[in-house]
Amino acid sequence: MSNSVTMNHLNSILLDLSEVKELNFWAEKLGVRPESLKTAVRASRSNALDQIIIYLKSCNQIHQEYLPTV
Repeated sequence: MSNSVTMNHLNSILLDLSEVKELNFWAEKLGVRPESLKTAVRASRSNALDQIIIYLKSCNQIHQEYLPTV
């Protein structure tokens, strides 16, 4: 799978962090605390997964390449 296809797929995933179950799921998948995930959403001004990952990587909170299997 190419990176462009992967990023397009990630862009189509929107997180709804008002649901505790979803917040905890994505925090675990990304390897961050739920509070860090909420901060990333606010800082990136987006609930699109690709934008959140970009923000977390820029803050060195994701230390390895993340490719979700959804």
